[in-house]
Amino acid sequence: MNTSCSSIRLVAALAILLLPVAYVECYVILVHPGRASHGTDFRIISNYASDSDWDDYVFWPLEQVHRRLLPAQWDGVEPSKYVRPPNLPLKRGKASP
Repeated sequence: MNTSCSSIRLVAALAILLLPVAYVECYVILVHPGRASHGTDFRIISNYASDSDWDDYVFWPLEQVHRRLLPAQWDGVEPSKYVRPPNLPLKRGKASP
């Protein structure tokens, strides 16, 4: 009985330790800072691969760290419209193709 309890604790500890790793990994997979050219004009595209407003909300803290550590990747990209983490994600209009 004691070994099964310690096994459960070990699994729980590993799961808790892997959550931040999974959070950062999801951010790295989804983030795409930059601009897209459209004819002669430039238009800002979403900073994330998905069109969900939740991406801006969930990854806001990590995006701020990323902007400070690697500003060259974000050169010319508008910062998130959030000054602080929002209570709810805002609906934004979709960019036309």
